[in-house]
Amino acid sequence: MKLIRLSQIAAITFAAIIPLSSGAYNRDVRPVKRVPVEMPAIKILDRSNIAGKTCLAPSANEDPIGEERVYSRSSIAIAPFGDLPMETEDYGFAGVILFGEEGDVYLKNPFSQFPTGTYLKGEIDNDRITVNLPQNFASLEDEGEVFELYAYLLDFSDDGTRLSPVEDQTLVFELDGESWVMRGDAILGLTLDDKMWQGFGELNMRYDPVDDVMAVIPDNAEDAGDWIMTYDGLGHAVHMAYDGDKCYLGDFMHTDAGVMAPVVGVKSGDTITFPSGQYLGVNEEDSYLTYFHAGKLNRVYDEVYDEYITSFIREENLTFSLGKDGAYYSESAALFTPFKDIDNEYFWYMDLYQNPVLRENSLTDYTPADPSIKAFRFYDSMGFGYVSFDIPMLNVDGMVLDTKNMYYNIYVDGEKFTLYPDEYQMLYEPITDLPYDFTDARDGRNGDITIEGSLHTFILFGQGIESVGVKSYNVVNGNVYESRLVEGAVASIDVPEVADNVVGEVYTDLMGRVVNDPGRGIYIKTVKYADGSMKSFKVSLKN
Repeated sequence: MKLIRLSQIAAITFAAIIPLSSGAYNRDVRPVKRVPVEMPAIKILDRSNIAGKTCLAPSANEDPIGEERVYSRSSIAIAPFGDLPMETEDYGFAGVILFGEEGDVYLKNPFSQFPTGTYLKGEIDNDRITVNLPQNFASLEDEGEVFELYAYLLDFSDDGTRLSPVEDQTLVFELDGESWVMRGDAILGLTLDDKMWQGFGELNMRYDPVDDVMAVIPDNAEDAGDWIMTYDGLGHAVHMAYDGDKCYLGDFMHTDAGVMAPVVGVKSGDTITFPSGQYLGVNEEDSYLTYFHAGKLNRVYDEVYDEYITSFIREENLTFSLGKDGAYYSESAALFTPFKDIDNEYFWYMDLYQNPVLRENSLTDYTPADPSIKAFRFYDSMGFGYVSFDIPMLNVDGMVLDTKNMYYNIYVDGEKFTLYPDEYQMLYEPITDLPYDFTDARDGRNGDITIEGSLHTFILFGQGIESVGVKSYNVVNGNVYESRLVEGAVASIDVPEVADNVVGEVYTDLMGRVVNDPGRGIYIKTVKYADGSMKSFKVSLKN
């Protein structure tokens, strides 16, 4: 089974660059009907930017009352990438439906790629749910301006270049066994009050019941004290408790939005064992169902990706063994995914903790663990390169530090490096001391500084760079605790000169879109030669 991280799925969904083989859990991505659909650019309607917005329900849609049922929702989900909407098979979304006492029905988060936490209101009559549209299901406030969001049923114009409301605005779901299935061929689309489609939509929605029950730590369970779990240079606090030989581990999967259900295991002697397949509830960060699985990781070559990717071999249990230092160590990985069954060739996941460690929290030393350089490549003839630093949020003893107090410095050729807005155009001002969680991405656009877990990756601009370094530090009560400075030499790559038999060249941005008049920035330059061959490489333009 091959892994695709949810953060990668966003890129797949928008870029349509990785075709997955057919299967129930694949995200087969393609342009909507492969035509240039008219879609205005509205910056607030960006999936990556919604978390920073204030989302409000209209007064008619506030706090609906009813019996809540959670389903696993699948659909053909549509989301915009630049000026092109892309569609993808989506699975494992939390399809929450409230059933009222007088036949009212409320469907939460009508758009999986743009969750708002609000509802569409409908009515149930025996085996049929009808939702009369359009509905003003949410409002977004952005820098003092309010945007009203509407749900319409849409279809393509005769020339296939735009989506417009259909005449019959009745959204229908029918009961198929215990599942609710969307009927009709129209697209459930998100618009503003001018009826102009904003690129988000749903087709073929299906709500399948979720019968799994979340565990709860019993009131009489004995609290084990202050424990943490660390993994991959990261870590967080966990709530460990015992009820006989049962071990409960609360906040096993850590999120910044809500608390997931605990996992339940068995303590026997010096081992604690947690079975795979446990249901942890709905991850409120992205509104997907969450299951825990244990397994081993392996690197395998994949012909679809044309590279080595991570393969996951599922195991029945995640086992922790007591070490001499009093901590519990695991040689497996904990994987969190929307799928209870992961027997398909490809599946995607939200998070992965490799070789997690459970230990009592005893933070006495605030000195950060040393960072490391994971990758460093420089394209000298093109004037740019990249470097990836692994910067642990742990101290020298493996205890979790508060990243709000952590910073780091980059060194280039032995000198402390400052990032300036004239090169890093997403910056507002120069920066030398970088906060641990800092990235220059904003307004839905990727920047030159990306973070995934403890891995911090930078685009570097310049020429003749021979070495890079990094040092992290932690500020506590006015005292500064520094790691060691870690440095490494560059692996320089020169792009060969272009031959005389060039017959054409195309520039695309880093997301694959053709740029006819490239300005300053980094692009992929594809050169076509007279013999029909082509070569692609990155270039940095300074104009």
